[in-house]
Amino acid sequence: MGHWLSSEDKTPDRILCSTAKRARQTLKLASELWPNQPTTRFIKDLYLSSADELITQIATQGKNANRLMVVGHNPDLQDLTLELVNRKARETREIIGKYPTGAIAVLTCDIENWSDLARNCARLNTFIRPRALG
Repeated sequence: MGHWLSSEDKTPDRILCSTAKRARQTLKLASELWPNQPTTRFIKDLYLSSADELITQIATQGKNANRLMVVGHNPDLQDLTLELVNRKARETREIIGKYPTGAIAVLTCDIENWSDLARNCARLNTFIRPRALG
């Protein structure tokens, strides 16, 4: 998944990562081949968080990032994605069905600052599962 992010020119410039061991291991694996290592903030409160709590963390910790990545847990990330995009949009149907470990949702938000992040402010650009890459 990390190689896919790099090859698609989607590597982040800031990462918010849960302090849980598995999340840190996932991040290490994904980012080890990236030429530039993004600023990473490890946050305990990304574990067992509601979508609203994750939105608050992103809004306060996103800072000046253009591309922000959140490495966390499910169902938290699935719920967050569905809150940020329109649940009724055709593109979101596959997320509702299955959001496996390691999946990546790439969203575009039409906001000026991360502090403006709110429900239904994003568009789903890409949703990719690890098995899709072989």
